[in-house]
Amino acid sequence: MIQLALKGYTTEELKAASDDIIVRGMRARDFSEKHKIDRHYWNHIDLIQVAPLKGSLKIYAGRLHCEKMQDLPIDPDAAITAEEAVILVEYCGNDLDNTILLRQEQAEKIALRMELSEQYKQDLRSKSDG
Repeated sequence: MIQLALKGYTTEELKAASDDIIVRGMRARDFSEKHKIDRHYWNHIDLIQVAPLKGSLKIYAGRLHCEKMQDLPIDPDAAITAEEAVILVEYCGNDLDNTILLRQEQAEKIALRMELSEQYKQDLRSKSDG
């Protein structure tokens, strides 16, 4: 999505591309080909792969007794107003807080993956236990 924004995609085009990933479950390779972008390596950890069992950020936040859990307050296909943008900023901030909570909970697993990554000379930080 960052690459598409840098390419100058409009908000409508970014929404359609986002739907390719979220709604249609498009694979990274197909997404890259469709949008004519290179598949870059981003230095990141996919916490959902590290976390046990299967679940969304909301499910993990609930399991970790987060302070606040909230569904998207606006229809994902809605054109938003300035007032709704403020609500979405709060919503996204809460999701970031819950992501931090999940990251802290998975710290030992991530540390182990980092040690193994160094030992085996490949990035294992986002690999699941399964």
